[in-house]
Amino acid sequence: MQDAIQQIYPVSINKLNITDADVTYFDHPKAKPLHLSRLQLEADKISNRLSDEEYPSDLRLETDVFESGHIKVNGAVNFLVKPILGLNVDVTIDEMPLRDLVALTGRYNVQLTEGTLALDGRVEYSPSKKTADIKDVLVENVKADYVFRQTLSDEKKRQEVADTAKQVHKDPTITVKVAHGKVLHSELGFVNV
Repeated sequence: MQDAIQQIYPVSINKLNITDADVTYFDHPKAKPLHLSRLQLEADKISNRLSDEEYPSDLRLETDVFESGHIKVNGAVNFLVKPILGLNVDVTIDEMPLRDLVALTGRYNVQLTEGTLALDGRVEYSPSKKTADIKDVLVENVKADYVFRQTLSDEKKRQEVADTAKQVHKDPTITVKVAHGKVLHSELGFVNV
């Protein structure tokens, strides 16, 4: 897609503003959709021409997520990096309810019924760097169970997760640092079905 964008007439957008948007993403028909409300987005210096700068466009985003959570993103982005855009941003997440992520976690047999996430850090993601430098993370009031089943499909999932973890561990472009993290007032369980 990036190649097609570069082939058209040169385009330059000094500033793009999206104000008070409402975005809903449906991942699975039975899952609660990801809902962003009161979304504010501002992007500067957008062009379909290659730049000498690694992240030539400025990006600011602020939104409510799942009614009670809030996300702020501030930093820089490169819309033309392949295979997907690259970004280098500060991220703040406040009071994001985790139960609404059950569609994602359920794929890995993790059932979340309660809890919130708060996070403050910096994320850089591009083909050559995948870095999360987390200053603070707080997971609070979580009720979660890992559901273990002896089925062929679940065994395949476990093997895929193990293989991915080995690849990530060996990949020098992936770095995750957490300076300060807490899990408070939470219950984690293991259910053998």
